[in-house]
Amino acid sequence: MFDFIRTHQRLMQFLLLLLIVPAFALFGVPWDRFTQRDQDVAKVGSQSITRAELDDAQRQQLDRMRQQLGSGLDASLFDTPEARAQTLQGLISQRVLMQQANRQSLGVTEDQLRQTIMAIPALQVGGSFSKDRYLSLLAQQGLTEKVFEARLSQDIAIQALGNVVQQSAFAPKSVVERLVALSMQRRTVAQSVVKVADFTSRVQLPDDAVQKDYDAHPNDYMVPESLKVEYVMLSADALAKQTKVPDEEIRRAYEGSAARYTVAEQRRASHILIAAPKDASDADKAKAKAKAEDILAKLRANPADFAKLAKQYSDDPGSAANGGDLDYMARGATVPPFEAALFSQKKDEIGNVVQSDFGFHIIKVTDIKGGAVKPLEAVRGEIEQELGRQLAQKKYSEAAEGFANSVYEQGDSLAPTAKTFGLEVVTADNVTRVPALTLDAASPLGNAKLLAALFSPDSLKTHHNTEAIEVSPGTLVSARVVDVRPASKKPLAEVAPAIKAKLTEVEAKKLAEAAGKAKLAELQAGNDKAVTFGAASAVPRLERSDLPTEAVEAVYRVDRAKLPGYVGLTSPNGDYTIYRVSAIEAIADADPTRRNGLKQSLERAAGTLEFAGYLDDLRRRSKVKVYPPYAELIDDKATAKKGS
Repeated sequence: MFDFIRTHQRLMQFLLLLLIVPAFALFGVPWDRFTQRDQDVAKVGSQSITRAELDDAQRQQLDRMRQQLGSGLDASLFDTPEARAQTLQGLISQRVLMQQANRQSLGVTEDQLRQTIMAIPALQVGGSFSKDRYLSLLAQQGLTEKVFEARLSQDIAIQALGNVVQQSAFAPKSVVERLVALSMQRRTVAQSVVKVADFTSRVQLPDDAVQKDYDAHPNDYMVPESLKVEYVMLSADALAKQTKVPDEEIRRAYEGSAARYTVAEQRRASHILIAAPKDASDADKAKAKAKAEDILAKLRANPADFAKLAKQYSDDPGSAANGGDLDYMARGATVPPFEAALFSQKKDEIGNVVQSDFGFHIIKVTDIKGGAVKPLEAVRGEIEQELGRQLAQKKYSEAAEGFANSVYEQGDSLAPTAKTFGLEVVTADNVTRVPALTLDAASPLGNAKLLAALFSPDSLKTHHNTEAIEVSPGTLVSARVVDVRPASKKPLAEVAPAIKAKLTEVEAKKLAEAAGKAKLAELQAGNDKAVTFGAASAVPRLERSDLPTEAVEAVYRVDRAKLPGYVGLTSPNGDYTIYRVSAIEAIADADPTRRNGLKQSLERAAGTLEFAGYLDDLRRRSKVKVYPPYAELIDDKATAKKGS
């Protein structure tokens, strides 16, 4: 199990990610969209997983990675058949778990649902749940509260199912103690690397090697069918740019919302507090008031002594050290008697003694700011933008039907529609059935419905405008095919250098591995002069080291009774590395905190393994079918049947 923990961390993380409820429900894949049979990529029982659904999942994964890694992300790494197959595996697992949760009638109460929604960080403003932000995000996703909450209920049920399975696992004490002992160890390791680059020049490819590879792997060199298209997009945002808000409307909106543009008055004050709690006796209150009146008399004689007397007499430890200063306060920030005095005094005025539940206050107003209405010019842009959005939305509602009629009635060109509505005809090239992941998120050409319309037989044959398609709330698009480029195979001359380089690298890796294994065999036979090693270093069992995880595992499999011991590994880049273990150092026993932490990690790992087995069993019993082109990429023993 110890080796499994280290070498299967990604599997564990993947399985646990399947159970992160808020991410699925708010930003995850809509399970009920795009149910056309001819778009299916897989089927779980009677439920289909469509190509559009897979495209959405892949794009959302890329968006999440962009948020985490920024513009430096290489999107092409996700635009591969293998990456899409991995995403499909995740969708299949989600669907299998959902169906099992439904079979077991795992539900959620309204209170649980409400608490889960209110705890989602994306729906909070200032640490508290925001209904406005909730509704705004749902609108951006094109969801209603009812649909979202139904999906969230399913996700919570899936999480409950996983928790039951995972919590059934435990780590035996004997295993924990053994692993603690193994973890508290270091091994002295030196390395020798047989590099692929040293063998590249030795590779001699047959004269027909490039041609044979080209002929044997035609799909590797295919250029997919693509289109050159034009489109026009009608949206409230586009209309807002065309909308000029009259000055008179801006002025009316300003005058009708004066309170909205008023800067709240704030006052800065200093005070001296003579404490007299609300439950103090009348005698104690009278004594405190008399003391306050005496201090006020001193201030009347010498107002400049306020800070000095505050430090000397005030019972408010938070302000006394600062000469009684309380900083700026707005209305509602303090108790009513104090507030009434604070907002009635003039600047630099020392008022009469004021009683509150805390005692008796002497207040001096030291500054006043705000309280005035912002001038129109200061808020003109804000008002104009807001009115512009309102007018644009109204225009959009009025124009939507006319736009749809125009692209239909003048179906041979988008130019008349663009002219009528003041829109731009946008040209895009190399548009494929599966949108490139590098496509700008704002482009409508990532919309599955629009792509389906463009690649329909009618559009490909007639080059007519598509119908007006709503690609997002408040945005209509019509497109037409300008040119069709059928799928084609790249000419050999174009790809020959890349093929030769690929084949050369493959052969060089074989030579490097063979040479490395030969040297390892000599070392293991007792010829310790066969290889020159670099400087040795201590490699801990669990703590971070410069060695890859696979190398650490290999080093710790060397028999401690036969030192020096040797082991060899092929690196991902093809280099073959030989590791020499010359010594083992035991470290002092772990403290209880470390032991408990390791026990918890082992229990989590055991739970994840238990869940992995459970999921595999569910997949076997769920009649999963995977259709081409993914059937051959998903080599999954837990998948019951591969479709055709």
